[in-house]
Amino acid sequence: MGLLATAGHADTVTFKSGDRLTGTVKEVKGGKMLFASKVAGDVTLAMEDIQTFSTDEPVEIVLDDGTTVQQRVQAADGDGVAVVVGDGQRRTLEVAQITKVNPEKVRWTGSAVASYMETAGNSVNRNASIMADAVRRSEDTRTTVDAGYFHSQQKTESGVDETTADNFFFGGKFDYFWSKRFYTYANARYYKDKILELDHRLTAGVGLGYQWVETDSWNIFTELGAAYVDEKYSALDEKDTYLSARGAYHVKKDFGERVSLFHNLEILENLDTTSAYLVTTDAGLRAQITASWFVEGRAMLLYNSQPPADQKKDDTRYTVGLGLKF
Repeated sequence: MGLLATAGHADTVTFKSGDRLTGTVKEVKGGKMLFASKVAGDVTLAMEDIQTFSTDEPVEIVLDDGTTVQQRVQAADGDGVAVVVGDGQRRTLEVAQITKVNPEKVRWTGSAVASYMETAGNSVNRNASIMADAVRRSEDTRTTVDAGYFHSQQKTESGVDETTADNFFFGGKFDYFWSKRFYTYANARYYKDKILELDHRLTAGVGLGYQWVETDSWNIFTELGAAYVDEKYSALDEKDTYLSARGAYHVKKDFGERVSLFHNLEILENLDTTSAYLVTTDAGLRAQITASWFVEGRAMLLYNSQPPADQKKDDTRYTVGLGLKF
């Protein structure tokens, strides 16, 4: 009797071919069902091949019209499934109407990376940096925030500590998807660099984006828009404000669960003086040590085509640090 009772408690999937699987319905998204089979383990099933299915426990179901149902699923007599809706009535649904089962909860995810290097002997240097980013992705929106601080110090021949890098930034972006691929964005960023005598550079803009790929292993999008730039150098009496055209892209590729590569680029072209433009780009590799901890190497370039006098056009940074995912 105990064995029979145990065998009776299982989710069941019946295929259009007449075959059946027992186990647990874990998730449905993108026309696929992730099913933990008692015989075959975790398998991915095409929803178009399923005639009906049932669950022993209540599951969260999202329909193609946006309706959400939290109920136990019952197998229908023919095609589809049966659930009890809010008014207490039993309703039969087509399998094609079910877009998600047990969808992932919308939450913030992100990471923080810290690096430190110190040399002694013929040269004495100290370099430290910290960067953090977080993203919250829902069905229709994506909110991104990031921040970073860089500091470098070296001892001169006379024994005086000289600061060679001291800058920080923070920013955010909000994307609203009005289709699966196209979205509208609004972003803002603040940057300050004491060595470059840049009191501040504030950029704020809007534009359109296109999400080329967004899967568990690939994320590629491009953006075009306009931005307002407000910057002030301490060596100059007046601040400079202008409207610029903005272009940007992001590429991220995961190789399994351990290694990922990423690359970002943003160009701001001054519409008053088209020969003046700003470029911010980085590329890096991240290797997971554990599920939460990782090592990251990153190269960053900040390029100003028309910097103030006595300033170089490019500012390049290389960092290797230890990071934590959250």
